[in-house]
Amino acid sequence: MFRHAIPKKQRDSYAEQRELLYRTLYRSKRRALPGLVDFLQAARDEGFKIGLGTG
Repeated sequence: MFRHAIPKKQRDSYAEQRELLYRTLYRSKRRALPGLVDFLQAARDEGFKIGLGTG
């Protein structure tokens, strides 16, 4: 992505800025897929342990 080496500290700073922008711009636009909340609740009610990741 960059044409020259970027120090880790600066890459980490860029990652933090990107994350802040993402959260600021898109947080209010996030929506669960239809049926997901009900599915997760039903799974919890049956004793399943839930781990949810996004990417």
